[in-house]
Amino acid sequence: MFIGVGEIMYFVPHRLEAAGWYARLFNTEIIQLEDPEYFFLRVGSQEVWFHMVDAKMPGGGAGQVAYWEVEDFDQALAHAQNLGAHLYRGPLDREDGTFMCQVKDPFGNLIGMFGPKPALSKRFAEKPVFDWVVAMDKSELVAVYEQDQRRDVAYPGMRREATPEIVRHIDLSDLGEGMISFSRLDGSNADQVIRRQVDYYESIGQNFEWKVYDYDRPTDLKERLGSLGFTVEDADALLILDLQTAPEVLAQPVRHNIQKITDPEKLADVQTVEAEVWEEDAAWVLQFLSEPLRKNPDEISVFVAYIDEGPASAAWAYFQEGSQFASLWGGATINRYRRQGLFTALVAARAQEAIARGVRYLSVEAMPMSRPILEKLGFQLIAYTYPCKWEIRSQN
Repeated sequence: MFIGVGEIMYFVPHRLEAAGWYARLFNTEIIQLEDPEYFFLRVGSQEVWFHMVDAKMPGGGAGQVAYWEVEDFDQALAHAQNLGAHLYRGPLDREDGTFMCQVKDPFGNLIGMFGPKPALSKRFAEKPVFDWVVAMDKSELVAVYEQDQRRDVAYPGMRREATPEIVRHIDLSDLGEGMISFSRLDGSNADQVIRRQVDYYESIGQNFEWKVYDYDRPTDLKERLGSLGFTVEDADALLILDLQTAPEVLAQPVRHNIQKITDPEKLADVQTVEAEVWEEDAAWVLQFLSEPLRKNPDEISVFVAYIDEGPASAAWAYFQEGSQFASLWGGATINRYRRQGLFTALVAARAQEAIARGVRYLSVEAMPMSRPILEKLGFQLIAYTYPCKWEIRSQN
């Protein structure tokens, strides 16, 4: 069956002229056979041939595109452009350490290329966004997060109540649910405190979530909640990025078409992305995001990435007044637009806004697909979290 690509054929109006141009591009020589009508280039293990355009193959970029692997993406792109090629598509971050693009040669054909940016990688390694800061270790990040995002946190549209054992939040609308954001328990009082919270939320007719972190005490808190009737959902990986030691890629200008959504009517583009990715109507988007965008626009920033004028990826961030943290949400990308750097671009857009606002940390509860990308961007795993859900019995 198929062995591999043996030859690449470019259809051009002037074969010898094209061969000379490509020889300069690939820094190689034209190989001439005995018959002067036959000549080609050898690039690595590939042979590159040239054919006159005709009715069946008029040339141009209407067919397959061969992608050439290069050692230095920026250098190769600049070399092609210096020879008269024009950037046709990209560059795109493939989110695996390489970039890709297409250029159009002077004869109308498309040339693909992909490879790393060694100079960029070197800058990332040598210089963080702020070179005067020392990175915090995991225990320090946990302590900062614990105080800011669990004990002191307050949410718009919710009433915060604190006792010596827990911090709880009561939703003030008819749409949401309550939440236990922090607990200080031990084996002697855990079951009693859990039952008190269940009784309280039952008395006000509100479902609630008890968010358990893998370092919480007692160590079997999750199991205790499950045995008392809570639904224990799958774990999420909690990642944190200290923006003062973030890689430079997050501070560079975003080249993709990323737009900040300020008009609630434009949230339909977010809904379009979520609906296609998760194969649902995603009506929750308008309900969940439109109210804070109208009432508290300083506390939420919504971004959509567009390709060919259509929504391709969407994400948002919450900014709490007085908090050192911004939390990242969304990040779904329609399947046909993946591996084009949109996820990273949306992280960068939100990171840059956070820096402009004086926020130091980004937090995100990452899914398995996004976690490797986030860790490559400097995010650090600090805990696994377990949403434990209680539904009031009057609804059953």
